[in-house]
Amino acid sequence: MAILRALWPSGLLCLSLVGCEADAPTPEPLPMPAPPAASTPEPAPPPAPPPTPEPLADPVAEASDPGIADTRERFPIWARQRLLPNATAELPAAQAVVDVAVHPTGERALVVTRDTDRDNIQWHTWDFNGPLVAASGPPLDDARVVDIAFDPMDGALLVSAGVGAGHVLVRCPPVEPEACTPLLETDGPLTELRVPLARWGGVSRVFATLTDDAPRIVAVRTDGTGAYDLTHPTGALSELTDPTLRQRVGAESWDMQPPHVLAVAEARLLDVDPASGDVLFAAGKTRSVRPWASYERNWSEPQTTPPTLAAGTVRVSPNGRMRWHHDGDTLRLVDRDGTRLAAAPVPADSTFVELGPAGSCAVVADAALLRTTCIDHPAARVRFLWDLDRADTDALLDSGLAYLPTSAERLYEVYEPLQYLDNGPPTFASVDGLLTVLHAAMQAVFVQRERERSVPALHAFASAL
Repeated sequence: MAILRALWPSGLLCLSLVGCEADAPTPEPLPMPAPPAASTPEPAPPPAPPPTPEPLADPVAEASDPGIADTRERFPIWARQRLLPNATAELPAAQAVVDVAVHPTGERALVVTRDTDRDNIQWHTWDFNGPLVAASGPPLDDARVVDIAFDPMDGALLVSAGVGAGHVLVRCPPVEPEACTPLLETDGPLTELRVPLARWGGVSRVFATLTDDAPRIVAVRTDGTGAYDLTHPTGALSELTDPTLRQRVGAESWDMQPPHVLAVAEARLLDVDPASGDVLFAAGKTRSVRPWASYERNWSEPQTTPPTLAAGTVRVSPNGRMRWHHDGDTLRLVDRDGTRLAAAPVPADSTFVELGPAGSCAVVADAALLRTTCIDHPAARVRFLWDLDRADTDALLDSGLAYLPTSAERLYEVYEPLQYLDNGPPTFASVDGLLTVLHAAMQAVFVQRERERSVPALHAFASAL
C-alpha cells in the first residue's frame, strides 16, 4: 500500500490510496492553500533622457584674455579703461616707431620700433604710466615686421611680417602668444591692419592694404578662411581669393554671388566703420566710402564723400559714429556728416599711429616721444549701431545692450513682438504706465485743439469787441 506521510501539527497523519487503520482518528479537512498572489510585473525603467547637447564652444571664452569681464553671445564685454591723457614715453635712442597697437582693455599698448641705422625690430609694452618696457615678440623674422593689431573679439595679436621671399599675416592667441598660425600669405607687405568689432559670417575679419604690383585692399577672416580682394586693378577676384568664393563667380542667384570687386588701379585702406561695415579708402587723391549692403551681404558701389574724408590720416572711432582726422598740428573729432565736434593740438611733426578702444584718446608719435592726446566729447564714448547685419546684432538687442527706435502708432505694438521671441526679455506693462500714456495723449489733443480752435476763436472774439 502506497502511503504518503507528512508532518502535521496534530500528530502523524497517514494518507492511503485504500484506507487506514480503524483506530486512526478521522482527519480534519485541510484548509485550501491561498492561491499565490499574481506577480506584479516589474515596472519598465524610465527611458533614458536624451543626451544634453553640449553648447558650442565660444571662441571668445575659449581663448579669452584676462581683460574680458564677460561675454554676450560671443560678443566680448571688456573691462575697459580710458587711456591716460597727456601720457608720454621716450623712444629708445636711434629707434623709430613702426606701429602701435592698444589692447582692447585700454590698459596697455604693444609698441614696435626699428633701429634707424639697420633693420632690427624691437618689441615694447607701455602702460601709459611709465616708460617703454622691453618685451619679447612672436617667433618671426623681427627684421621684417611691418604692422600689428589686436583683435577686439578676443585680444589675439595679428602681425604682418616678411617671411622668406614673401609676406605673411599671422594670428597669435592671447593665451599662447607664441603659438602663432598663418592666416594669409602674400607676395607683398600687408599694412594698415584693421579689425573692427563686427562679424562677417560669424567671424571677425582683418582688412588691410596689400602692396605688390599696385596697392589694393584685401580681407581675410581671423580663422584664415574667406580671403578675397575688395579692390583690384582688373576688377576681378585674384588668386589670393578663397577657392570656394572663386567657384561662385557667375552664379545666377544674387545671394550666391562672390564679393563684388571694385576696379581701381590703386587703393589704400583708411579704416572700416564697425557700425555699418563700410570701408573708407583712398584711390589717388580721391577719398571714398564703399558701403556694405547687409541685405545683399555684399559690397555696393562706392560713394565719394569729400566733406567727411578730408586730407590727412582718417580713423573711425570704435563707436562707429565719429571720425578722427589728423592733418598738420591738429587732431579733430568730426561727425559722420563732417560736422566738427572738437579738436586738440598735437606737435606739427607728429604721426597719428593708433586710436584707443574707448574712442576718446589717440596715440601720436614724433621723433623722440610717444604721447596720448584725448578729446573729451560725449559722442566719442557712445556706441552707435548704424546698419549692422541684424543677424550679428540680435544678441545685443535681445540682451538689452542695444535698442532699436520704434515707429509704432499704438501702445501694444511696442511690446507685442516680444511674445514671439524664444528667449526674449520679460515685458511688464502697468496700469499707471497706461494711464500716463493716456494722460499724455489727452494733453496732446487738448493742446492741439486749443491752438487750432480756441486761440483763433479768442482772437476773433477780441477783435469783435
